[in-house]
Amino acid sequence: MNFRGDEIDLFSFYLDNGFNIGETEYEELFHIDLTLKSKALDPYFIGKHRGITVKKPYLKKTKYWNDLLVMLDENAKNWLQTSYILLNLPEEDQLKFEKNLKHLSCRVVKGKCIRRHNWLVMYCGPARRKYAIVGYPYKDTDKETRNDIINEIMASFDNEKNIRGIVILGYNLDSKNYPYSVIAGSLKTDFFDSLELKLKIE
Repeated sequence: MNFRGDEIDLFSFYLDNGFNIGETEYEELFHIDLTLKSKALDPYFIGKHRGITVKKPYLKKTKYWNDLLVMLDENAKNWLQTSYILLNLPEEDQLKFEKNLKHLSCRVVKGKCIRRHNWLVMYCGPARRKYAIVGYPYKDTDKETRNDIINEIMASFDNEKNIRGIVILGYNLDSKNYPYSVIAGSLKTDFFDSLELKLKIE
């Protein structure tokens, strides 16, 4: 994407939307002017310098999403890649994920699901570089069966060529661990877009 601005302008822009701008990212003729975007951060930096308490700017996230990221940072392997995928989901979609997960979990607990094992999927990122976040609530399930289901979930994405990364969040409804019971994922070698060098011949 073509833009005008410096590093602090970019940082301020990130705090607005996490760089989630959809297909606009790939529109070659699109240009965005971020000049002076950093001014939105000035009250915090100036206040901190003068010893005045000013609320720190932050990327908007739900409490659950923030707790999830903190837990990943402290405990999970591949936390950086996993966090990157999770941060691709805007706050409004985080709320949808949590709402749908709560609904599915209630159905699992009450035995109202048709299938023995159920999960939900939420996609994020532009069409050519998608990431999948899966919520898998389960109960009365041993570790071996749980792992088999996780592998089945992984396999369900095999034919989706534009999937760059997958995060599976498992929730054992018998123990109710927070913010998740188990985490798994698949990181392909083309996790990010390749930077193509364009040569201009004159």
